[in-house]
Amino acid sequence: DEGLHTIYYYSVDNVGNKSSTVAYPVVIDNTPPAVVLSPDFKPYSANKKLYVPITTKYSINAFDALSGVKIIEYSIDGGKYTEYTKPFTIDKPGEHTIKYRAKDNVGNISEEKSLAVFVDNTKPAAKIIPAGSFFAKDKKQYAPKSFQYQIEASDTESGVAKILVSIDGSDYVVYESPISIEKEGEHTILAKAIDNVG
Repeated sequence: DEGLHTIYYYSVDNVGNKSSTVAYPVVIDNTPPAVVLSPDFKPYSANKKLYVPITTKYSINAFDALSGVKIIEYSIDGGKYTEYTKPFTIDKPGEHTIKYRAKDNVGNISEEKSLAVFVDNTKPAAKIIPAGSFFAKDKKQYAPKSFQYQIEASDTESGVAKILVSIDGSDYVVYESPISIEKEGEHTILAKAIDNVG
């Protein structure tokens, strides 16, 4: 049975002399360590995948209430198990599986756990679409004030989280609807997109 036990023993010789009783305490540990893997970025879930950026660091912690943790190990994509000593990253884009386990000081090994992630290192694409054709003159593009400018973005992996827009050097704001510029003169529209892993 798991827990603290005491074995008492003594010996008797062939003429009846009896030794003193000795107490031998022992702790029985039948329970493997509990082990947890924690990415420092909360994965974005979509298309039955967990998306993370390439900068994500993975930490593994283990706890054992009795004999204590001896070693934590991890494996990436079916490779050889490696001793975990500090947080690690996965520097290749695409799908990866991290397996991990821990062993205590009396040899109990935790059940192998795994986490499948998709490392997304692809930037989204954004484009500004005017409502019509410009009139070109002296290397400049002219448009009536009635023109609207729509911004579209696409991302092939984790998907677009938001589109940001800046007009004439202003601070970027979230794009929500087509833009109109009524003030006469030269203007600059800047647009960018951010995907769901940043």
